Amino acid sequence: MRVKNILFMLFLFDLFLVLWGLMVAVQTFLIDADILKFPEENVRLLFILFFLFVVTSMAGLVFAIMYDKKYYIKLFPALQVVVFIAMLFAKSLFG
Repeated sequence: MRVKNILFMLFLFDLFLVLWGLMVAVQTFLIDADILKFPEENVRLLFILFFLFVVTSMAGLVFAIMYDKKYYIKLFPALQVVVFIAMLFAKSLFG
């Protein structure tokens, strides 16, 4: 398998993790927001998704740097910025 294919697959997997995490967060905290029922399993799922995202995005970034693929060197940190902005938005929304 070529390096570009591996990096593309890692990027798609990271994008899938980000979208899945955003979907779970919106469903848990905005759509089905119930103060009396704490959604512990959804929060646990968000922690697992965030951990997987960090591991795969850092692996993709290191892999892209090793093989000097400048396009993917820009894409993986862009996903990390998206997650950071989503966390800032959630922090400002929920206090």
